[in-house]
Amino acid sequence: MSITNFFSTIFLIATINGLFLIFILIFKSGKETRENLFLASLLAIIAGYQFKELIYLYGYFESFPHLMAVFVPFLYLLGPLYFFYVKYSIIQNTKLVRLDFLHLLPFVICFLVILPFYLKSGTEKLELYHAPSIDHFQLEPNRIFFYGLIFLSAFYYCFKSLKLIKGYSKNIDGRKNEGIKSKIKWLRYYTKGFLFCLFIFLIAQLIIIFTDFHRYYVMLTTVSVFSILIHIVSYWSIKESTIVKKKTNKKISVIQSKEIYLNFKDKVVSLFENDKIHLNSDLNSKFFCEKLIINSQYFSKLINQEFKCNLSYLINSYRVESAKEMIRNYEYGHLNLKEIAFDSGFNNKSTFNRAFKLHAGMTPSQFRDLI
Repeated sequence: MSITNFFSTIFLIATINGLFLIFILIFKSGKETRENLFLASLLAIIAGYQFKELIYLYGYFESFPHLMAVFVPFLYLLGPLYFFYVKYSIIQNTKLVRLDFLHLLPFVICFLVILPFYLKSGTEKLELYHAPSIDHFQLEPNRIFFYGLIFLSAFYYCFKSLKLIKGYSKNIDGRKNEGIKSKIKWLRYYTKGFLFCLFIFLIAQLIIIFTDFHRYYVMLTTVSVFSILIHIVSYWSIKESTIVKKKTNKKISVIQSKEIYLNFKDKVVSLFENDKIHLNSDLNSKFFCEKLIINSQYFSKLINQEFKCNLSYLINSYRVESAKEMIRNYEYGHLNLKEIAFDSGFNNKSTFNRAFKLHAGMTPSQFRDLI
């Protein structure tokens, strides 16, 4: 595989992966990750620039003349976008103010300077610039000027980001903010990585200006290195957003569980004492789960926690109490013990006798004799 084909493959994969990450960052990362909009914008610029270079590598330069210099103004947004990504990541509930839009000024100025070129036809653009020569690639003086300012801008915003991270890390309580503390640590690493990429960019520009050492491939290498860093940050951000989302859902689930926990015992007692459900001989856990709208395993767990017994024991305790009331009540004096057992919810007399002795400490006959 030639070097050109190698970079073509790398840029194609990076462009497709970049589009995928942009979609995830914007639509799938959760509502509490507004900082990802800045990161998605940053990634869009890198993916777009790589796509433009991919077209040139495939030899379609003359078919897309309007792509020439289209991304140069947007490169002035790399520094501000990264800075705002860092800022929104560590400072919650922050909002953009009017002064923040001043960071767009270099982009606007650059766009206005290049605007006359943008307004030219495709033919006129091709007359001014030719396809990048792989073997004799060089930067025009005006591009050196533009890229130099881009470097200084990005360098300034990197140090601005590090200063923000350093200042904020001093003001957090590590015991109460382990999550944000970990995020700050990684953002510091990524910002230093950003600076490392800028250092490579500076070395690359010096190589392109003062040597003949594979200039075009050196330029593509700097783009690739920076792209790799932004992709890594994007994947990390998506992972962080997913964790936050899961923690939020888990927190909601815990709150809902506490509400069920606090009301559970009262609802179960009400079903027995007010609705007299224990008089139903076919009573089972499914009935309770449908009534309380609760999972069967969770229901059994709460029965054990709240009543310190299993469901069968609890049901039989209420049935025995009902049987004792019937035995004591002269209105039921005409019923024998077997009939009282069935009216109390028991299926047969033997089960009734065992349960009665377990809960009352004596047989039904013995209890009746004491009345």
